[in-house]
Amino acid sequence: TSQEQEQEQEQEQEQEQEQEQEQEQEQEQEQEQEQEQEQEQEQEQEQEQEQEQGK
Repeated sequence: TSQEQEQEQEQEQEQEQEQEQEQEQEQEQEQEQEQEQEQEQEQEQEQEQEQEQGK
């Protein structure tokens, strides 16, 4: 019946939304990791500068 089809479509839409949310979360995590890496690189650069000054 058409009612069953509508229910199926709604379920599919909900699943798609959930997948999109998961993808967004993954992207956010990747961005956070990139930021952490950048911070680590900055710290390393600062340490190198300090070492050069201490010579």
